[in-house]
Amino acid sequence: MNTKGQEDTAGSFMIKDKGKAILVKNCERDDNIFHSEGPKDGQKIWDKCQQDLIHTEKQKHNLDRPPYSSSWEAKTAQSHSQKFLGQLATLLSDSVAPVPATEEAVKERIQEIGANEQSWKSRTEGLQQEIQILTKQLEQVHQHREESSQPEEKCGEQKRPLKRLEGKIAINDFFQERLDLGRNKENSRPKNSIIDGNSKMFKQLEKDNKQQTLLNIKQNLQIATTQRLEGEIQELQKQLSDLKLSNKNMKTQLTRVNILKDKTLQKLRQSLIKVEAMRGKAVMKTGNLKTPLDSAKQEASWDKDKARQMVDAVTPELCTAKSTLEDVSGRPQEAC
Repeated sequence: MNTKGQEDTAGSFMIKDKGKAILVKNCERDDNIFHSEGPKDGQKIWDKCQQDLIHTEKQKHNLDRPPYSSSWEAKTAQSHSQKFLGQLATLLSDSVAPVPATEEAVKERIQEIGANEQSWKSRTEGLQQEIQILTKQLEQVHQHREESSQPEEKCGEQKRPLKRLEGKIAINDFFQERLDLGRNKENSRPKNSIIDGNSKMFKQLEKDNKQQTLLNIKQNLQIATTQRLEGEIQELQKQLSDLKLSNKNMKTQLTRVNILKDKTLQKLRQSLIKVEAMRGKAVMKTGNLKTPLDSAKQEASWDKDKARQMVDAVTPELCTAKSTLEDVSGRPQEAC
Protein backbone atom coordinates (compact mmCIF):
# COMPACT_ATOMS: atom_id res chain seq x y z
CA MET A 1 0.00 0.00 0.00
CA ASN A 2 2.87 2.40 0.70
CA THR A 3 4.27 1.76 -2.81
CA LYS A 4 0.88 2.52 -4.31
CA GLY A 5 0.64 5.84 -2.43
CA GLN A 6 4.14 6.83 -3.60
CA GLU A 7 3.28 5.95 -7.22
CA ASP A 8 0.11 8.08 -7.00
CA THR A 9 2.10 11.02 -5.64
CA ALA A 10 4.80 10.64 -8.32
CA GLY A 11 2.08 10.43 -10.97
CA SER A 12 0.49 13.66 -9.76
CA PHE A 13 3.83 15.45 -9.97
CA MET A 14 4.43 14.06 -13.49
CA ILE A 15 1.02 15.37 -14.58
CA LYS A 16 1.82 18.79 -13.14
CA ASP A 17 5.21 18.87 -14.91
CA LYS A 18 3.43 17.92 -18.12
CA GLY A 19 0.94 20.79 -17.60
CA LYS A 20 3.82 23.18 -17.20
CA ALA A 21 5.41 21.98 -20.47
CA ILE A 22 2.07 22.35 -22.27
CA LEU A 23 1.72 25.92 -20.94
CA VAL A 24 5.19 26.89 -22.25
CA LYS A 25 4.49 25.21 -25.57
CA ASN A 26 1.15 27.09 -25.90
CA CYS A 27 2.85 30.41 -25.17
CA GLU A 28 5.48 29.71 -27.83
CA ARG A 29 2.79 28.68 -30.30
CA ASP A 30 0.74 31.81 -29.59
CA ASP A 31 3.84 33.96 -30.04
CA ASN A 32 4.47 32.36 -33.43
CA ILE A 33 0.81 32.93 -34.41
CA PHE A 34 1.09 36.57 -33.31
CA HIS A 35 4.12 37.15 -35.53
CA SER A 36 2.60 35.27 -38.48
CA GLU A 37 -0.92 36.67 -38.44
CA GLY A 38 -0.13 40.24 -37.34
CA PRO A 39 -1.82 42.54 -34.83
CA LYS A 40 -5.40 41.54 -35.66
CA ASP A 41 -5.34 38.49 -33.35
CA GLY A 42 -3.31 40.14 -30.54
CA GLN A 43 -6.29 40.31 -28.15
CA LYS A 44 -7.14 36.65 -28.76
CA ILE A 45 -3.58 35.65 -28.00
CA TRP A 46 -3.62 37.70 -24.82
CA ASP A 47 -6.92 36.09 -23.72
CA LYS A 48 -5.49 32.65 -24.38
CA CYS A 49 -2.39 33.39 -22.27
CA GLN A 50 -4.63 34.71 -19.50
CA GLN A 51 -6.66 31.47 -19.46
CA ASP A 52 -3.47 29.41 -19.35
CA LEU A 53 -2.25 31.46 -16.39
CA ILE A 54 -5.56 30.89 -14.53
CA HIS A 55 -5.29 27.16 -15.18
CA THR A 56 -1.68 27.18 -13.95
CA GLU A 57 -2.74 28.99 -10.73
CA LYS A 58 -5.34 26.28 -10.10
CA GLN A 59 -2.69 23.59 -10.54
CA LYS A 60 -0.41 25.49 -8.16
CA HIS A 61 -3.22 25.60 -5.57
CA ASN A 62 -3.67 21.86 -5.93
CA LEU A 63 0.07 21.35 -5.38
CA ASP A 64 -0.09 23.23 -2.08
CA ARG A 65 -2.52 20.64 -0.67
CA PRO A 66 -1.10 17.73 1.43
CA PRO A 67 -0.48 14.62 -0.69
CA TYR A 68 -2.91 11.73 -0.60
CA SER A 69 -0.24 9.36 0.67
CA SER A 70 0.17 11.41 3.88
CA SER A 71 -3.48 10.98 4.82
CA TRP A 72 -3.25 7.30 3.87
CA GLU A 73 -0.21 6.82 6.16
CA ALA A 74 -2.08 8.59 8.98
CA LYS A 75 -5.04 6.23 8.48
CA THR A 76 -2.64 3.27 8.47
CA ALA A 77 -1.04 4.44 11.74
CA GLN A 78 -4.51 4.85 13.30
CA SER A 79 -5.46 1.36 12.07
CA HIS A 80 -2.29 -0.12 13.64
CA SER A 81 -3.09 1.64 16.92
CA GLN A 82 -6.68 0.32 16.95
CA LYS A 83 -5.45 -3.19 16.08
CA PHE A 84 -2.95 -3.02 18.97
CA LEU A 85 -5.74 -1.96 21.37
CA GLY A 86 -7.86 -4.88 20.15
CA GLN A 87 -5.05 -7.37 20.76
CA LEU A 88 -4.43 -5.92 24.23
CA ALA A 89 -8.14 -6.17 25.05
CA THR A 90 -8.20 -9.82 23.90
CA LEU A 91 -5.17 -10.71 26.04
CA LEU A 92 -6.57 -8.94 29.11
CA SER A 93 -10.14 -10.30 28.76
CA ASP A 94 -11.50 -13.31 30.61
CA SER A 95 -14.67 -15.42 30.37
CA VAL A 96 -16.46 -13.37 33.05
CA ALA A 97 -15.73 -9.76 32.02
CA PRO A 98 -14.46 -9.05 28.47
CA VAL A 99 -12.43 -5.85 28.07
CA PRO A 100 -13.59 -3.34 25.38
CA ALA A 101 -11.03 -2.33 22.74
CA THR A 102 -10.62 1.24 24.08
CA GLU A 103 -7.59 2.96 25.57
CA GLU A 104 -9.34 3.79 28.87
CA ALA A 105 -10.66 0.22 29.35
CA VAL A 106 -7.24 -1.30 28.65
CA LYS A 107 -5.56 1.12 31.12
CA GLU A 108 -8.15 0.27 33.82
CA ARG A 109 -7.66 -3.48 33.24
CA ILE A 110 -3.85 -3.19 33.50
CA GLN A 111 -4.19 -1.16 36.71
CA GLU A 112 -6.58 -3.80 38.07
CA ILE A 113 -4.10 -6.55 37.23
CA GLY A 114 -1.34 -4.63 39.04
CA ALA A 115 -3.55 -4.19 42.12
CA ASN A 116 -4.46 -7.91 42.10
CA GLU A 117 -0.80 -8.82 41.85
CA GLN A 118 0.01 -6.69 44.90
CA SER A 119 -2.90 -8.30 46.77
CA TRP A 120 -1.69 -11.79 45.82
CA LYS A 121 1.84 -10.94 46.97
CA SER A 122 0.58 -9.76 50.38
CA ARG A 123 -1.67 -12.81 50.68
CA THR A 124 1.22 -15.10 49.73
CA GLU A 125 3.42 -13.52 52.40
CA GLY A 126 0.64 -13.98 54.98
CA LEU A 127 0.23 -17.67 54.03
CA GLN A 128 3.99 -18.23 54.24
CA GLN A 129 4.05 -16.71 57.74
CA GLU A 130 1.07 -18.87 58.79
CA ILE A 131 2.83 -21.98 57.40
CA GLN A 132 5.96 -21.14 59.40
CA ILE A 133 3.87 -20.77 62.61
CA LEU A 134 2.07 -24.07 61.98
CA THR A 135 5.38 -25.80 61.25
CA LYS A 136 6.79 -24.60 64.56
CA GLN A 137 3.65 -25.82 66.34
CA LEU A 138 3.98 -29.21 64.63
CA GLU A 139 7.62 -29.46 65.70
CA GLN A 140 6.60 -28.68 69.27
CA VAL A 141 3.88 -31.36 69.13
CA HIS A 142 6.38 -33.94 67.86
CA GLN A 143 8.84 -32.97 70.57
CA HIS A 144 6.14 -33.21 73.25
CA ARG A 145 5.07 -36.54 71.85
CA GLU A 146 8.62 -37.89 72.10
CA GLU A 147 8.87 -36.63 75.65
CA SER A 148 5.52 -38.21 76.60
CA SER A 149 6.51 -41.58 75.10
CA GLN A 150 9.35 -41.92 77.60
CA PRO A 151 7.04 -41.93 80.74
CA GLU A 152 4.80 -44.45 78.96
CA GLU A 153 7.72 -46.84 78.52
CA LYS A 154 8.70 -46.33 82.12
CA CYS A 155 5.12 -46.97 83.25
CA GLY A 156 5.03 -50.22 81.23
CA GLU A 157 8.26 -51.34 82.84
CA GLN A 158 6.83 -50.58 86.27
CA LYS A 159 3.57 -52.32 85.46
CA ARG A 160 5.19 -55.70 84.75
CA PRO A 161 6.78 -56.19 88.22
CA LEU A 162 3.55 -55.00 89.83
CA LYS A 163 1.62 -57.74 88.04
CA ARG A 164 4.15 -60.31 89.13
CA LEU A 165 3.95 -59.00 92.66
CA GLU A 166 0.15 -59.14 92.54
CA GLY A 167 0.28 -62.80 91.51
CA LYS A 168 2.70 -63.63 94.27
CA ILE A 169 0.49 -61.86 96.76
CA ALA A 170 -2.55 -63.81 95.63
CA ILE A 171 -0.63 -67.08 95.93
CA ASN A 172 0.67 -66.15 99.35
CA ASP A 173 -2.81 -65.19 100.51
CA PHE A 174 -4.18 -68.50 99.31
CA PHE A 175 -1.55 -70.59 101.09
CA GLN A 176 -1.63 -68.39 104.11
CA GLU A 177 -5.33 -68.93 104.55
CA ARG A 178 -4.91 -72.72 104.17
CA LEU A 179 -2.06 -73.02 106.64
CA ASP A 180 -3.21 -70.64 109.31
CA LEU A 181 -6.83 -71.68 109.80
CA GLY A 182 -6.20 -72.51 113.43
CA ARG A 183 -4.05 -69.60 114.24
CA ASN A 184 -6.29 -66.76 113.20
CA LYS A 185 -6.17 -65.00 116.50
CA GLU A 186 -2.46 -65.37 117.00
CA ASN A 187 -1.60 -64.26 113.52
CA SER A 188 -4.24 -61.48 113.21
CA ARG A 189 -1.76 -58.66 113.47
CA PRO A 190 0.69 -59.90 110.81
CA LYS A 191 -2.26 -60.66 108.55
CA ASN A 192 -3.65 -57.18 108.98
CA SER A 193 -0.27 -55.71 108.12
CA ILE A 194 -0.15 -57.83 104.98
CA ILE A 195 -3.66 -56.71 104.05
CA ASP A 196 -2.69 -53.07 104.60
CA GLY A 197 0.36 -53.58 102.45
CA ASN A 198 -1.72 -55.20 99.76
CA SER A 199 -4.31 -52.38 99.87
CA LYS A 200 -1.56 -49.79 99.52
CA MET A 201 -0.16 -51.72 96.61
CA PHE A 202 -3.60 -51.90 94.93
CA LYS A 203 -4.11 -48.16 95.45
CA GLN A 204 -0.75 -47.51 93.85
CA LEU A 205 -1.69 -49.73 90.93
CA GLU A 206 -5.03 -47.93 90.55
CA LYS A 207 -3.23 -44.61 90.61
CA ASP A 208 -0.80 -45.83 87.95
CA ASN A 209 -3.72 -47.03 85.81
CA LYS A 210 -5.37 -43.62 86.03
CA GLN A 211 -2.13 -41.93 85.04
CA GLN A 212 -1.74 -44.32 82.12
CA THR A 213 -5.34 -43.61 80.99
CA LEU A 214 -4.77 -39.86 81.18
CA LEU A 215 -1.51 -40.26 79.27
CA ASN A 216 -3.27 -42.25 76.53
CA ILE A 217 -6.02 -39.62 76.24
CA LYS A 218 -3.40 -36.91 76.02
CA GLN A 219 -1.52 -38.80 73.32
CA ASN A 220 -4.72 -39.32 71.32
CA LEU A 221 -5.45 -35.59 71.50
CA GLN A 222 -1.92 -34.81 70.37
CA ILE A 223 -2.24 -37.21 67.41
CA ALA A 224 -5.56 -35.63 66.38
CA THR A 225 -4.07 -32.12 66.70
CA THR A 226 -1.03 -33.18 64.68
CA GLN A 227 -3.20 -34.63 61.91
CA ARG A 228 -5.34 -31.48 61.83
CA LEU A 229 -2.27 -29.24 61.65
CA GLU A 230 -0.76 -31.39 58.89
CA GLY A 231 -4.00 -31.12 56.90
CA GLU A 232 -4.05 -27.34 57.32
CA ILE A 233 -0.41 -27.10 56.23
CA GLN A 234 -1.12 -29.17 53.10
CA GLU A 235 -4.11 -26.95 52.25
CA LEU A 236 -2.04 -23.80 52.73
CA GLN A 237 0.77 -25.20 50.61
CA LYS A 238 -1.73 -25.99 47.86
CA GLN A 239 -3.12 -22.43 48.00
CA LEU A 240 0.43 -21.07 47.89
CA SER A 241 1.23 -23.19 44.81
CA ASP A 242 -1.95 -21.95 43.08
CA LEU A 243 -1.05 -18.34 43.86
CA LYS A 244 2.50 -18.82 42.56
CA LEU A 245 1.15 -20.36 39.32
CA SER A 246 -1.38 -17.54 38.88
CA ASN A 247 1.31 -14.93 39.55
CA LYS A 248 3.58 -16.59 36.97
CA ASN A 249 0.77 -16.57 34.38
CA MET A 250 0.07 -12.89 35.03
CA LYS A 251 3.77 -12.03 34.62
CA THR A 252 3.87 -13.97 31.32
CA GLN A 253 0.77 -12.13 30.11
CA LEU A 254 2.22 -8.74 31.06
CA THR A 255 5.47 -9.63 29.27
CA ARG A 256 3.54 -10.48 26.09
CA VAL A 257 1.58 -7.21 26.35
CA ASN A 258 4.81 -5.19 26.73
CA ILE A 259 6.42 -6.94 23.73
CA LEU A 260 3.33 -6.31 21.58
CA LYS A 261 3.24 -2.68 22.72
CA ASP A 262 6.92 -2.14 21.82
CA LYS A 263 6.44 -3.69 18.36
CA THR A 264 3.36 -1.56 17.65
CA LEU A 265 5.09 1.62 18.81
CA GLN A 266 8.04 0.82 16.56
CA LYS A 267 5.71 0.34 13.58
CA LEU A 268 3.96 3.65 14.36
CA ARG A 269 7.31 5.46 14.55
CA GLN A 270 8.36 4.01 11.20
CA SER A 271 5.03 5.07 9.64
CA LEU A 272 5.42 8.61 11.00
CA ILE A 273 8.98 8.80 9.65
CA LYS A 274 7.73 7.74 6.20
CA VAL A 275 4.92 10.33 6.34
CA GLU A 276 7.36 13.10 7.28
CA ALA A 277 9.78 12.08 4.52
CA MET A 278 7.05 12.04 1.86
CA ARG A 279 5.69 15.37 3.08
CA GLY A 280 9.17 16.90 2.84
CA LYS A 281 9.56 15.60 -0.70
CA ALA A 282 6.17 17.05 -1.65
CA VAL A 283 7.12 20.44 -0.19
CA MET A 284 10.43 20.41 -2.09
CA LYS A 285 8.72 19.54 -5.38
CA THR A 286 6.10 22.25 -4.81
CA GLY A 287 8.85 24.80 -4.20
CA ASN A 288 10.65 23.71 -7.35
CA LEU A 289 7.46 24.17 -9.39
CA LYS A 290 6.71 27.66 -8.05
CA THR A 291 9.79 29.23 -9.70
CA PRO A 292 8.95 28.12 -13.32
CA LEU A 293 5.33 29.17 -12.81
CA ASP A 294 6.38 32.66 -11.71
CA SER A 295 8.73 33.02 -14.67
CA ALA A 296 6.01 31.86 -17.09
CA LYS A 297 3.60 34.41 -15.61
CA GLN A 298 6.18 37.18 -16.00
CA GLU A 299 6.89 36.20 -19.63
CA ALA A 300 3.15 36.22 -20.38
CA SER A 301 2.89 39.72 -18.89
CA TRP A 302 5.76 40.88 -21.11
CA ASP A 303 4.07 39.36 -24.16
CA LYS A 304 0.84 41.19 -23.27
CA ASP A 305 2.65 44.51 -22.98
CA LYS A 306 4.42 43.86 -26.27
CA ALA A 307 1.12 43.04 -27.99
CA ARG A 308 -0.50 46.21 -26.69
CA GLN A 309 2.41 48.32 -27.89
CA MET A 310 2.20 46.78 -31.36
CA VAL A 311 -1.59 47.29 -31.48
CA ASP A 312 -1.15 50.93 -30.44
CA ALA A 313 1.54 51.41 -33.11
CA VAL A 314 -0.55 49.87 -35.91
CA THR A 315 -3.86 51.59 -35.07
CA PRO A 316 -2.94 55.09 -36.53
CA GLU A 317 -1.71 53.48 -39.75
CA LEU A 318 -5.00 51.60 -40.11
CA CYS A 319 -7.00 54.79 -39.62
CA THR A 320 -4.89 56.59 -42.29
CA ALA A 321 -5.31 53.75 -44.77
CA LYS A 322 -9.06 53.71 -44.17
CA SER A 323 -9.34 57.47 -44.79
CA THR A 324 -7.39 57.17 -48.03
CA LEU A 325 -9.69 54.41 -49.28
CA GLU A 326 -12.75 56.49 -48.50
CA ASP A 327 -11.36 59.54 -50.36
CA VAL A 328 -10.65 57.43 -53.40
CA SER A 329 -14.15 55.88 -53.39
CA GLY A 330 -15.84 59.29 -52.92
CA ARG A 331 -17.59 58.31 -49.67
CA PRO A 332 -17.91 60.74 -46.81
CA GLN A 333 -15.00 60.46 -44.40
CA GLU A 334 -15.79 59.17 -40.93
CA ALA A 335 -13.84 60.16 -37.92
CA CYS A 336 -11.54 57.46 -36.61
